[in-house]
Amino acid sequence: MPLYKNYIESSQYIVPDTIEFRFKTEGIPTTTPFTQSLLVKKSNSSGTSTNFDFGVFLYYTGSLTSGSYSGSIPNEYNQYGNLRFYISGSSTQGGTITSPDITLPFFDGDWWSVMFRRNQHISASDSSSLTSYTLYAKNKLYEGYDGDQLGWSDLVTVVTPSSGSGSQYGVSQYGSSSYGSVVIVSGSYNQAWNSFGTSSVDGVYLGGFISGSTIGNLTLNTARNLFSGSFQEFRYYGLPLNEAAFNDYVMDPESIEGMALQGVSSSFDILNFRAPLGNELESIFSSTQTTFHSSSFTSVHPAILGNAPSLITASFIAPSTGVTSSAYQILFYNNSRTGGYSEPNREIVYQDSPAVGMRGEVDDKIQILSNQAYGTVLSNQISIQQNYISSQSYSPDVNMLEVGFSPQNEVNDDIIQQLGTFNIGELIGDPRQRFNTSRNYAQLDELRDDYFKKYGQPYNIWDYVRLIKYFDNSLFKTLKDFIPARTKMATGIIIKSTLLERQRTTPIQTSYEEQIYTGSIQMYSFTGSSAGSMPDLKGQISGSGPGFNIVPITQSWNYTNQSVLGPVSETQSTQDEFYNGEFSGSSIQAARQVLNPECQVILEGSTLEINYNITLYEFDPTVSGSSYNWTVGEFLTHANPNQGEIYLWYDSGSTLVNISSGGSLVPQGGGIGGFNNQSA
Repeated sequence: MPLYKNYIESSQYIVPDTIEFRFKTEGIPTTTPFTQSLLVKKSNSSGTSTNFDFGVFLYYTGSLTSGSYSGSIPNEYNQYGNLRFYISGSSTQGGTITSPDITLPFFDGDWWSVMFRRNQHISASDSSSLTSYTLYAKNKLYEGYDGDQLGWSDLVTVVTPSSGSGSQYGVSQYGSSSYGSVVIVSGSYNQAWNSFGTSSVDGVYLGGFISGSTIGNLTLNTARNLFSGSFQEFRYYGLPLNEAAFNDYVMDPESIEGMALQGVSSSFDILNFRAPLGNELESIFSSTQTTFHSSSFTSVHPAILGNAPSLITASFIAPSTGVTSSAYQILFYNNSRTGGYSEPNREIVYQDSPAVGMRGEVDDKIQILSNQAYGTVLSNQISIQQNYISSQSYSPDVNMLEVGFSPQNEVNDDIIQQLGTFNIGELIGDPRQRFNTSRNYAQLDELRDDYFKKYGQPYNIWDYVRLIKYFDNSLFKTLKDFIPARTKMATGIIIKSTLLERQRTTPIQTSYEEQIYTGSIQMYSFTGSSAGSMPDLKGQISGSGPGFNIVPITQSWNYTNQSVLGPVSETQSTQDEFYNGEFSGSSIQAARQVLNPECQVILEGSTLEINYNITLYEFDPTVSGSSYNWTVGEFLTHANPNQGEIYLWYDSGSTLVNISSGGSLVPQGGGIGGFNNQSA
């Protein structure tokens, strides 16, 4: 029937999108060929009809030995079988569709997980949408300590509708090898999945139908050829479940994870039917009768119980009457056997534990360090063991040990099974919470409340305590004698917080205030005269108003500067004496700092032109009576040049030559001269 949760959310009658279960065979069959029904679905409301809409079947066609001769060894593929599904379709469109085979060692006597799903979430009245149907099969392998891992896996897919047909390879895995297939068929096969009945004989038969199974025109199982083996954890999901959640189910059969922690894709909303079939110890499925009868059970999906009536949601709804139900039937056929139909199951599972710190459900908390001893003398002051950083853990050890029983452990296990892995740091590590004065983590509290809404009543701790008190407490006292002295040990019955509860210490809040202080002082204005100083003429170069003509003052004067080109006349009218406070030429030089004043004449050369008057004297014995005809003795005795004159004496036998070296006359031969400079 359609799922009630789907009807609440969409007001449409939508059948389950995902079917999930696990099975275990009894080992290698003794006869071949061998066929068994794992699952068939009926919707025709006929208790005698063997026609079904779809089904999943397991086949064994392998060889028990490697040969027919005496002494042949067992065939290495003798545990392999074929898993396939069938969907009934219109005879005009090809009849029943048969999926490709999944060939894996299903007859190894261990648990195998199966997921059969469609990829569309559509109304039961919609059979024209493009829809794919995929069958998954996987198991887990355990190879000793920390050896849990996904083992064999494969999948096959059928796509409807399509105008053509074809095939392509999908994904499956064992080790590093992959294979699989996809088949595309016509669209009439969607009706086989969407159809449903409301009578007591309609529904899914896990393990086959007692009268045999026929899908379309194919007879797949004969009467009384039911599955021989074990089943666990049969579920209906209201949405197409992803492969990641299925992998968690393979590793831990009690995992009921959804596709999100909260919201419409969470486990609470999409897991709409769950039959543990003994996994929750809900029954031993015993019978005291040898004739046909049935026992009724109720689904244990998360929403069947709740802390508010609005949250309690049944599994199915009948469209014609609106009646809801969560019941399922265990059928006991005519059999001479009485007693229990369940058996103990011991299995190592792998929990998808969240990252919640030291209280996480991990089994490798004890570290073995590679210490080395140096020296032979023991001391109570220093250890002779050296623990290198390379051998240390990334985080410091927590010296806490719990050896006891806690009712919160069962709650924590259920939290892990429903929520799966998550990082609690994303819920409590928001840096904005530093400024929050609350004593709680808002996001973590929201997730906690969402999880605990399935609890109809508080956990009965006192019943748990009464059960545990029958244990011998001397065990805990003995253990305390064997633990390190630095270890803090909790024993007996331990009451603690669950994984979704954290106490928050309110951080110290600091604040500051920027203070700006202002003030004022009384200001005074003073006026006065210039007190005999030079008045400010405001840029005027001559006085023209009252008071300015009392004393003739001018702001402009002329002066002359000597340059290499001669005197240069300039006018000073900048009034800078009123800015720098001094008149031109009023400065007094305190010290010249000249070490050799007598050399200053030479250091400060004059640029003035000097003109000289030249007077020539000669000695010519043939001439007499001339005032310039001196002998050399007379010239040296009587020559006394005046300022600005030059006297030259030469022998009359010499010749004066004018050379262009400053325009001077140089006697050729011999001669004597003297001069006295004169400033021009």
